[in-house]
Amino acid sequence: MSDERFGTDPKFLHRRDDQETSKDAAESVDSTKLERMVYDMVCGSDDGLTSYEVLDLMPEQEIQTISPRYAQLVKKDFIYRDGTTRVNPRTRRRQLVMYANRRKAKSHFWVERRVAETESESPHVTIANLRKKVKELEDLLESGNKNVGV
Repeated sequence: MSDERFGTDPKFLHRRDDQETSKDAAESVDSTKLERMVYDMVCGSDDGLTSYEVLDLMPEQEIQTISPRYAQLVKKDFIYRDGTTRVNPRTRRRQLVMYANRRKAKSHFWVERRVAETESESPHVTIANLRKKVKELEDLLESGNKNVGV
């Protein structure tokens, strides 16, 4: 999957009224790398992963560095939670299990590729037309149409 889909603008990683230290921290985080790492970990598990299971697989990271990545990946629809929980053996508390939305991630990549092809076919494509084309392609993917040209 293309790395352009990962990463979050630092202005969305802190609140407007946060202290400067929080804003500095948001600027210094490589959210592209971290989101990709978390997504890869969740993708590698058929049974999904809880937050602490991800941390066990990434012992060099801390919870406050990793846990914000989940919300961004959920917003991008790359991971999801269906309400399933597992008990964390250390805390004995239940945690939500996260699963990779592989179909959605693949469709994003496919749509990006088709938009790029459309742009190369006609350099005079307007933003409005591109958005319309992307919407058409996403609708076709959602409908499960197998006759969509790749």
